[in-house]
Amino acid sequence: MESESLQTLAPGASERFLQDGANRGEVRRRAAQLAADDTVSDREIAQVCGIHRRTLARWKQQEAFQRDMDEHLRNRRETAEAGRGAEKQRWIGRLDRQWRDLQEIIRQRADRPALQRVPGGTTGLLIPHIVVGGGGQMMVDYHLDCRLLRAMRRLEVQVSKQLNQWQKPLTTPALVPLAETEGRVSEFWSGKRERAAFLCADDTKSDIEIAAACGMNRRTLYRLKRDVGFVQRVEEIRTSWENGEISDKYERLWMVNWRYQKLEEIMEERGRSPGMERAPGGRTGLVYVRHRWVDGSWHSTYHVDYGWLRESRLHMAQVANELGDWNREGQTVRAGRVLTADRLEEAVHRDFATIQAREERM
Repeated sequence: MESESLQTLAPGASERFLQDGANRGEVRRRAAQLAADDTVSDREIAQVCGIHRRTLARWKQQEAFQRDMDEHLRNRRETAEAGRGAEKQRWIGRLDRQWRDLQEIIRQRADRPALQRVPGGTTGLLIPHIVVGGGGQMMVDYHLDCRLLRAMRRLEVQVSKQLNQWQKPLTTPALVPLAETEGRVSEFWSGKRERAAFLCADDTKSDIEIAAACGMNRRTLYRLKRDVGFVQRVEEIRTSWENGEISDKYERLWMVNWRYQKLEEIMEERGRSPGMERAPGGRTGLVYVRHRWVDGSWHSTYHVDYGWLRESRLHMAQVANELGDWNREGQTVRAGRVLTADRLEEAVHRDFATIQAREERM
């Protein structure tokens, strides 16, 4: 790229370019682009464009030349921002495919005939572990697939943070028009509006930073965010990024709740399974069986399922963090009070009910 940009004009071409008004303008624009890039010295720019160094110095003092430089830099920024937006869309699409594939694994496991008789086997969250005894005898133990659950949680948290949806209430829209401005013609140049819309959709900078990056003051950006057309453009950009289910906050929380219900189902079915009444705490569903070959026979041992407890806790914590209900001390809080697990579940269901009621009214 640098060799192409620094290609010197053919001998005698500089005189023809400077005599022709149109060609002279082309030379000025090329010099402005090289000066704006600021990767070579003024002497090299003058040599490439076939002009004298003093001519370049005089042009740099002119407002038209400065405008050409600013336009070149602006076009480069907009191209780079569009590229970042497209890359973000592709990146989220890849994560969404991985997320869907993990869901499909759960569904296919749940349909396996061998798991239909296993307590919690129809949830698709259990994996078999073969234990070999004497004489080639085998027993199968079933454990919670904590790695799969951890992988799904990491994908959801990563997307939520990347889209700046982490620790924000479900019912709070990111941008809404503050006043009706239909029929009002915006006074801002389209390039600035587009860049401001992109940065607002990205939602990683403050209003002061966005205004400075777009060459406007904070009041101008405030008025622009009241424009209905601008708000619609911001939502269009976000929609182009959020084209996968994993990027939808409601869908993520629904999936977390779906897995949490399956964890509860595992606990309930284990507690009701035959033989668990003989184990201390077996009816709670928090104990699982492990088979061991000892002294020529199989023995059953019972252990607390700490993996289940950890995943259940982390699923509730993920919901609390998604909704912004987790404080710095690690407690779940809402309206100034610490929430128990039952109250947290009640608050989550209430948020879902609010969203559903709003969608039905629309």
